[in-house]
Amino acid sequence: MKEEQGRSSDLILRSLATKHLTYWQLLTEVSMDFPAFLQGVKQCLTSGYISYKDRNFILNPAGRREVNIRKLDKKVEYNALYTRLIEVTSQRPERREELDQAFAPPEVILERVKVMERNADIADRNILLIGDGDCLGVALSLTELPRKVTIVDCDR
Repeated sequence: MKEEQGRSSDLILRSLATKHLTYWQLLTEVSMDFPAFLQGVKQCLTSGYISYKDRNFILNPAGRREVNIRKLDKKVEYNALYTRLIEVTSQRPERREELDQAFAPPEVILERVKVMERNADIADRNILLIGDGDCLGVALSLTELPRKVTIVDCDR
């Protein structure tokens, strides 16, 4: 539950990093269920990260510091990431059927990163992956958004 509250707050802070939004605009932009949205707004207001003035939510200086420290507003350069993924995936060893490996092409890996980034699952997170035959861990590391990426694998 605490992780979900953090994700809600992260999405709210990221949305307010570049603009002021009304209640309904913010709810639409963060695209989450209503109870999580309310909890996230409450948490951000209580922490002093945001304020509500003239029918708009705005990011306070404390919220701006939090966004900057945690890289919540950093944009991923997807074209550069895609180019690097092509290089990295071309150097993977052959897939091992006995380990039931299925390698994803760079386009699929990139889409996974986009979904995770959109859902505030990368920035300032510790990420644990069991296996990385598809190079998702490498892709996440290349974004420079996670605090740490740990990969546990049973082969070389």
